[in-house]
Amino acid sequence: MRGVTVTFTALTLVLAPGGAAIAQAPVAYRVLFLGNSVFGASGGILQPFEGFCAAVGLDCEAVSQNGASPTVDHGIEFLGLGRVPLRLPDMARTAWIHSLIESGGFDYVILDERRPGYLLPDWVGAFGGGPQDPYEVTLAALTEIHRTIVESGAQMVLLAKSPPRNFLNWAQPMTQIVKRLGADLERVEIKGERHPVLVVPAGSLWLDALNQFGGVEAWYSDRFHGNQLAQYASACMIFTYLTGRDPRQNPFRDLGRLWESPENSPTEQVAEEAAVWIKNQVWLYYTTRH
Repeated sequence: MRGVTVTFTALTLVLAPGGAAIAQAPVAYRVLFLGNSVFGASGGILQPFEGFCAAVGLDCEAVSQNGASPTVDHGIEFLGLGRVPLRLPDMARTAWIHSLIESGGFDYVILDERRPGYLLPDWVGAFGGGPQDPYEVTLAALTEIHRTIVESGAQMVLLAKSPPRNFLNWAQPMTQIVKRLGADLERVEIKGERHPVLVVPAGSLWLDALNQFGGVEAWYSDRFHGNQLAQYASACMIFTYLTGRDPRQNPFRDLGRLWESPENSPTEQVAEEAAVWIKNQVWLYYTTRH
């Protein structure tokens, strides 16, 4: 198992748009976020994730496919490589994604089902312009990308996120499916060994937050995406699951800056009471996981 305090002693390479390799300085964590809007909406998860790391002296680098911003620094871009597919099986079969994982020197690779309704059984009905993906098809495709991730020296992370605001009844079933995928992937032998898969239950945390903060209007920015506070909460959970560190001991409270924020605009902070609740709830999930 890869340790959580890994530091590279040599330069690593990451693909830039057009396929050129760029040398990167050593960092404590390099995390590849494979998704689009879920990681970039409302200022994104990457800003607060890196903020949680920096607050406790960890040097974290988040690599994403978010839209470029002239005023907000939120990680390395690889927009020139192509769009991350909507479905997990398609994502797991995409050749350039495997190449990026193999060449990027990552510690963790986070996969997001961009349209989580595709994970549900067929009887639920078609979602988002297409049929659901059978569980066996999703597992087979993820097995191959799990192999690529492990052989690259990284660890797979599955994000169990919340569904659209008008399908909140899907949240727990989808989390169950993602946890099942993680458990089945951990049974796969790669180079004669089994390897851990982290499942981050952000969707369950969001359901709790809806009760705590007053419903969907206080948590969602639109039909699909969380607001800045929701992104802060997801970042807190990802930080905790990747590092194993108690977020209650982490003083970080900054909200991510919106992409349209004017340059040098002040950073807003999460209210102390809200930050305390989020950190307590995240730590509760982490310390009761199996």
